[in-house]
Amino acid sequence: MADLELSYSATSSALSRPLLDGAVKIEGVKFKAEEAHGMDKLSRRMLSLEFDVAEMSIATFVKGKEGGLPLVALPLFTSGRRFLQKGFLVARKAGMHDLSELKGKRMGVSQYWMSSSVWQRLVLRQMHGVMPEDVTWVTTRGERMEGLRFPLTVKIIQDKSNRTPLDLMRDGQIDACMSPGAPQPGTQADQLSDVAMPAYADGLAAQKEYFVKTGIFPIMHVTVMKEKLVADYPWLPARICDAYREAKKQAQVPSPAAGSHGSDDDVEEMRAIMGDDPWPYGIRSNRRPLEAFVEAAYNQGLIGRPMKLEDLFTGALPEIYQ
Repeated sequence: MADLELSYSATSSALSRPLLDGAVKIEGVKFKAEEAHGMDKLSRRMLSLEFDVAEMSIATFVKGKEGGLPLVALPLFTSGRRFLQKGFLVARKAGMHDLSELKGKRMGVSQYWMSSSVWQRLVLRQMHGVMPEDVTWVTTRGERMEGLRFPLTVKIIQDKSNRTPLDLMRDGQIDACMSPGAPQPGTQADQLSDVAMPAYADGLAAQKEYFVKTGIFPIMHVTVMKEKLVADYPWLPARICDAYREAKKQAQVPSPAAGSHGSDDDVEEMRAIMGDDPWPYGIRSNRRPLEAFVEAAYNQGLIGRPMKLEDLFTGALPEIYQ
């Protein structure tokens, strides 16, 4: 019998590369793999069901699932997972010494509903007592999905000048900005050191404090597959999960999850906070961050009803991945 051919796409990381390049095989399955160069574009393509199995923004997936998108999640997280404290920058002239002083200020962000933005607003609430309605939000890009609504109690302004949040800070239009990761050396951030500074003097200490207080290691991306495939081939989710597990074994240390917004330094920091395996697979091992994200998505208004993990993840999983 010929192998089942499936289209597959993911961003490149040590955890996904063995699947992208075919080094790891799936019994009875042949992946027609395509490396993705950006989660925004790949998530948009998955809204159109362009791949059978793919990596996807968790915010886009959860919102799509609420609207009946015929995808289910697998508890496999291969890239994009990181703490977000280093993604906060504040304008020097804003005179803030703590993010609790954001109330009444202007915060820049690429998209209001990107996964990292949902997480960072949760950080602001949990660690600094700042609610979304306490801040004026200035976005620089249109949202990923058509027809997304914003909370009526929150002031959101889209800047259409094609400036980045860092540009707006330089021009005095915002008091702070947040992004999925810390600005990298050699980028625009180097030119803004006279007008911007990290919100946390010790980013690693802030990350540790957050994890100790909440037990949360944020998840930005999730692996998804078409619902029809589960119905037609109920054995398939387990085999895909097994393949990911094998790919993880093959991943080169020390940077198993390096990829988009990732580096070896990030990996060592994660291990310093969380131990040898900061990237576990399975629902049970990730229940706290997954439930925290879904709750935040509801509380912030991304989704209009509470959702359970059972609404998102396929039930066709062996015990090891539950």
